[in-house]
Amino acid sequence: SCEDLDADRRTQCRLRDRLWHALSDAFPGILLNGPDPRSAPDRRLPNNLNVSLPDAEGEALLAAFGSEVAVSTSSACTSAAGEASHVLTAIGRAPGLVNLRISVGRPTTDGEIDQVVACIDRAAVRARA
Repeated sequence: SCEDLDADRRTQCRLRDRLWHALSDAFPGILLNGPDPRSAPDRRLPNNLNVSLPDAEGEALLAAFGSEVAVSTSSACTSAAGEASHVLTAIGRAPGLVNLRISVGRPTTDGEIDQVVACIDRAAVRARA
């Protein structure tokens, strides 16, 4: 029903915003791709967060996630080609950045948001070692 869709949208927005707040607090150099949900919450999809991480290694990041979290380091339109997203290039993202596309959904929990942040932190520690 429409009520269920609206409730799902509100929950997904809350989880997406919680994820962005946790990531931006934990990783000061992280870049948000798209409008900031804090200042323009209605200009973002409720279930999607796309970020760029400077000084990260894509393979280390994916290894840190393991089978715990489904995440992509490429855009949906270029994932099969293995090339940089033309959208991220157009907004000025450098070719060497690791880009993460993270989605939340109906079954996503607050604990899983914490898990994503912890996985990125593990990868950052590995990259610095």
